[in-house]
Amino acid sequence: MTTPTVNGTPKLEVERGTVYDVYTGLPLVFNRDGQAEIWDHDEPTVEELQSMLNADGKARSLEQVLSLPIRAADWSIKPGDSTSDIANWLIEFLQRPPVDGGMQVPFQQIIGQFTSSFVNRRSYHEKVFTQVDGRLVYDKLAWRPAQSCVLIRDPKTGQLEGFKQQVLNRFNGQQASTSGDGYVTIPAQYAVIHIHNGHRDPVRGVSDFEVAYRCHKLKQKVSYLWFSYLENSALPKIIAKTAGEAEAKTVAKAIASLRNNGVAALPSQWLQEVTALNVSGSGAEQFQQALAWLDSQASISLLASFTDLASAAISKGVGSYALSKDLTDNFLRQLQGYAAEISATVVDQVLRDLVAYNFGPSAPVPDFSIGPLNPEDNTQAMQMLQALAVGQGGQLNVPVAFVDNLTMEVARGLGMDLDELRRAIDTKNEQLQQQANNEQEAQLAKLLATANTGAQAVSDAQSTAATPTAGVAEPGPTA
Repeated sequence: MTTPTVNGTPKLEVERGTVYDVYTGLPLVFNRDGQAEIWDHDEPTVEELQSMLNADGKARSLEQVLSLPIRAADWSIKPGDSTSDIANWLIEFLQRPPVDGGMQVPFQQIIGQFTSSFVNRRSYHEKVFTQVDGRLVYDKLAWRPAQSCVLIRDPKTGQLEGFKQQVLNRFNGQQASTSGDGYVTIPAQYAVIHIHNGHRDPVRGVSDFEVAYRCHKLKQKVSYLWFSYLENSALPKIIAKTAGEAEAKTVAKAIASLRNNGVAALPSQWLQEVTALNVSGSGAEQFQQALAWLDSQASISLLASFTDLASAAISKGVGSYALSKDLTDNFLRQLQGYAAEISATVVDQVLRDLVAYNFGPSAPVPDFSIGPLNPEDNTQAMQMLQALAVGQGGQLNVPVAFVDNLTMEVARGLGMDLDELRRAIDTKNEQLQQQANNEQEAQLAKLLATANTGAQAVSDAQSTAATPTAGVAEPGPTA
C-alpha cells in the first residue's frame, strides 16, 4: 500500500468546478450585472402545476397530505449555542400579533407558504424591515408568486444572490422601479427563498408532483375516451329492416332526428322490423382501472399509497386499517425531513438576520424546529419518560441532558408551561439534594428530580386534557 503524497500546501478558497449542468441544458442567462438568472421553462411549469391542482382531485388531495402535517404542527426555538435571552426574544417577536408590533403575516402562515415549494419547486418571499422598540425587525415576509419570479445566482459558485420578479408597469399609481425589462430585483439581503428537494437539484429544486402531473395529463386523455364511450353506449342504437334502399335512408333520417320522447310516423310498407342493438358492456371498467392505476402511480411517487385505500374500500370492498396506519406513520416520519429542510431555511434566511442586526453579527443563532408531525412520537416519548421515572433500584444510567431534553420535548408537545415546569424541577432537585446521604445520591438527585417531576406533570396534563373543558384556547407554539 502506497502512502499518498501531498503536493505542496493547498490553495485556499479555490473552486474550479461549477454547479451548472451543461448536459441537461440548464436555462442559464447572464444579466447586465454578470449575475446568473435561472430560468425555469421546463415542463411542467408552475402554471401547469397550478392548473393540475385546480382540476385534479387526486393531485389536490396529495398536496394536502404533504402540506397539512407541517402547516398544523407546532414550531419551537431552542437556544442551542445561543443564549436563552435571544431565543426567548425571537419566540416573543414571532408570536407577537400585528397590532402589538408583530409581522403583518403570521409566522405560522409563512411556514405554510413554504410548503408551496412542494409543488412549485421554490417559495419566494421579500423581507420588509421596520423598527419596533428600538430593534430592527420584519414588518412582513411578503410572499411572491413563483410563476413571476426568477432565481439569481453567482455565475461561478451558484451562491444565491436573490431573485427578480416581473411586476406591473404601474402599481398604486406609481411607476415601478424596474431594470427596463419589467422586473424588479430583490437582493439576497431582502430575500427568503426556500428550495425544495435541494438534495436532487440544489440549483433549482425539484417538484414532488412531476410524476403526478404526467399521470394527470394521461388521465385527461383516458377521461375523454371514457366519456365518449359512455355517450355512445348510453344512447340506444336502432336497427330497422326496410323494404328498399330509398326507404332505409328516409327511415334512418327520421329516427336520427328524434329527441327525448320523440315520435316519428312511418308508413308500414317502409318497415319490416325494428329492433334495439344492445351495446352495453363492461368496457367502462377498463377505463376505471386505467384511471385508478394512474392515481396509484401518483400516490406511489409521493410515498402516500395509503391515500388509495379509501377508494379501494369503496370500489372493491377491501382495505386494512392496520396497513393504513402503518403507511401513514411511516409517511409522517419521512415528512419530518421536509420539515427539517424548512427549519434550515428559517434559521439561515429568517432568524440569522434578526440575531445579527439586534445582537451583533457574531451572536450565535438559536435552533429552530417543526414538529413532531406524528402524534405517536409524543406518546412514545411520554412512555419513555414514565419508565425513566420508575427507574431500576434507584439507578438511572442515562445522561442528565437526555432526561432534561426528553422532559421538555414531552411538555412542549402537550402545550405545558415550560418555565413553571423548570421551577418545579429545580425545587424538587433542592429537596433531593438536602436528603442525599452521600455523593452518589447527590449526583442522582438531578436525574430523579427531572424524571419524576416531569412524569408527574405529564400525567397531570394528560388527565386535564382528557377532561372536556369549555372555552379554553389551544396553546400556540412555545419555547
